[in-house]
Amino acid sequence: MKENYNYLRKESLEKEIRSLSRLVARFPEGTIVANKVNGKYRFYHQQKVDGKYKRRYLDSNERKMAEKLAAKMYLSNMFKDKSNELKSLNAYLGIRKTYDYKAMLRKDSPYHTLLSDDQWEYEEYEKKTDYPEELVHDAPKGEKVRSKSEANIANVLFESGIPYRYECVLKLDGKTIHPDFTIKWNSASLIIWEHFGMMDDPKYVQKTINKLRTYFKNGYLPGVNLIMTFESGKHPLSIPEVKRVIMHYFFG
Repeated sequence: MKENYNYLRKESLEKEIRSLSRLVARFPEGTIVANKVNGKYRFYHQQKVDGKYKRRYLDSNERKMAEKLAAKMYLSNMFKDKSNELKSLNAYLGIRKTYDYKAMLRKDSPYHTLLSDDQWEYEEYEKKTDYPEELVHDAPKGEKVRSKSEANIANVLFESGIPYRYECVLKLDGKTIHPDFTIKWNSASLIIWEHFGMMDDPKYVQKTINKLRTYFKNGYLPGVNLIMTFESGKHPLSIPEVKRVIMHYFFG
């Protein structure tokens, strides 16, 4: 399956719909109906009996039942909304034809020198050589990156026409650092994008703090020439979030 937003969204919707279906099935039969009487809402439990709808008033002693039925309606509407989105997405994917126009910008294309004004991102540069077995995710310029989130960042940078280098060597304080992405924008100074992907690991967090301290000491500042994104197991970095970051920093 292609790792792009539409297919990832389809997969996410399918999981959400299955989960919502199971949740809705646990609630009592019937629905809740609200009627306004003398300026106040009265709630009724509506059920279909012998082909006809019947309503029963829920007094204050049955508030728990009213809460359950309201929650069921909320989740049912969410289920309908997600199902409609999935149906629409499937219809779109059924007629969508893709053209690999980005291949013309890759280094191995005979056209990339004609289409790119700045060859900086395609020039040879010193890269990180440690742990090559971790480079398993495809990125748009034919290179491999270490995580799915990095692949998403690379894809959105590429689609946005923002030149970047991956894990390009940077010397700071006598140390060799390999920023995830080094970006050249509008022929200005270089911008670093670091994605910190294991923020639920205390040892990783400490390494992150030390790395940021080195950046700050050497003039790399958030909002100026340093972009930072974070994720944990419970809070992964999404493609829409990557797009929001790029819109803010480069097109805002």
